[in-house]
Amino acid sequence: MTSSFRPGAAQMPTNHAPSHYAPSRAQHVPQTSTQFNTGAASLSTLQDWARQNDYLDIYMLNAFYLGTAQRSQYFLSLWKLCTCFGLQFYGILILMQQQWQEYQNNEGNCSSDIKGNVAFIGYLFATYISLYCSEQIRTLNRYGMYGWGENQPVEFVNPFWVGIGLWINTFSLFMSWFVSCIIIFSSQDLLAMILNSVAITFMMTLDDEIVGGSDYENIINYTGGGNSLCSAVDNVYAKIGGLLLKIHPIWQRRIAIKGIAFECCDFIVCPFLIVLPFVVLFCYPYTDDLCLYEGKDSLCLGGV
Repeated sequence: MTSSFRPGAAQMPTNHAPSHYAPSRAQHVPQTSTQFNTGAASLSTLQDWARQNDYLDIYMLNAFYLGTAQRSQYFLSLWKLCTCFGLQFYGILILMQQQWQEYQNNEGNCSSDIKGNVAFIGYLFATYISLYCSEQIRTLNRYGMYGWGENQPVEFVNPFWVGIGLWINTFSLFMSWFVSCIIIFSSQDLLAMILNSVAITFMMTLDDEIVGGSDYENIINYTGGGNSLCSAVDNVYAKIGGLLLKIHPIWQRRIAIKGIAFECCDFIVCPFLIVLPFVVLFCYPYTDDLCLYEGKDSLCLGGV
């Protein structure tokens, strides 16, 4: 997952894109002849990203190592991948389970009204998390190798791992979004609410942060050659990866309704973007006191 993510803002016409151009995912989808990309699907583009220490995550790194048959890197890169996957999925689920169990032990339920200051701050925080995650979900396939789609350069990229990374990041972002809102809703005080939610947003970026300086150096110093010895296996990987990368753009296919353009993902993302923060606002179950100094009731903004 998760990523998470270092967005910027840029766009590039398809016919005039230099090979070193590397915009990020957080962009508005243009119409007709202009589309978003991440640079030409070439080794020079990949090496430029490595020089910037950006636009690559652990799944893309594994796609590079397996695509170039750098066997000495297999163990460490796969170990990093498994660690990242365990934290982004299992770790987030354990955190949610513990928080929800604590909420159940306190007999929490939907209050159906605004309980106080912490409920309002929880609403604002849930809105921020929702905006962040929804934008990452909508623009994920314009980031790094994901922006190359099904046209992956098989000379140095294993398309299977690019496709796996794209879908794992999509599910990880959805799960992190919902878990963050659940944690905000079930936290009894503002400090727990902020710390636990920030922890989730940090875990979404682990697939980017786990790529180290030595990995970037390996990409920069790669000069070609060293492809897998089994072309039949490569072909299978390429077909599976191409299928995974071909299905995902349907998620962002544009639909015009009465002159208003939408993406398919908007019909799923937008309702959650609106509903989840309001659930936190009106269902936050705990009363609150925001105190300037612990133990001094006169310095507290009283809850209900």
